[in-house]
Amino acid sequence: MRRPIVFLASFACTVLTLRAALDLTPTLKEYTSEGIAFKRLVFNDGKKQITYDLPSRWNYRAIGDSIKLIPPNALNADVFIGALPLTTAQPFDDKGIATAREHFMQGIPATVQSMKVVAEQLNTVPFKAGNYEITVSYQALGEIFIRRALYINLADTQLVFRLSARKTEFEGLWRTFRSSILSWQGVEPDSAATVVQK
Repeated sequence: MRRPIVFLASFACTVLTLRAALDLTPTLKEYTSEGIAFKRLVFNDGKKQITYDLPSRWNYRAIGDSIKLIPPNALNADVFIGALPLTTAQPFDDKGIATAREHFMQGIPATVQSMKVVAEQLNTVPFKAGNYEITVSYQALGEIFIRRALYINLADTQLVFRLSARKTEFEGLWRTFRSSILSWQGVEPDSAATVVQK
């Protein structure tokens, strides 16, 4: 009887370790800078926190283990932030690129038409971690859409920032989204907050 309980406890710890890399359940913090109000999402990453500043006038919705961003006046845009656990550090070599590309392609609806890969690039954003960007175009709803994803491999987590939008709206939305991605940063716990009583 004791052996199954130990196994279940061990299995639960393993699952929690894999899922505990980054929790995308956000806490909203609002702040003002130079008279402008900003919305900041705060995520837990083990003992530290991750902060991300939403683009101005954009909203968000937490969906399971991902975040859906909602830009104003772009009804057909789909903006997504996700985090996938990595069991080991994964560089963007041939295998790493192939894995990210496969993940990207699996997310494309089967109903799209005339899909083609437009571009694939490495290290398009100035992150300390390696990153890979893939862009495709396709037809849907009688219009041409662009879909781009940026994959960033951290030590134990792969971040995914993805945007799909009408071709006519895509570049403006991507510029805004890309700028917000650069606000993503880890914040170490404030050592001054821990006071040792003597």
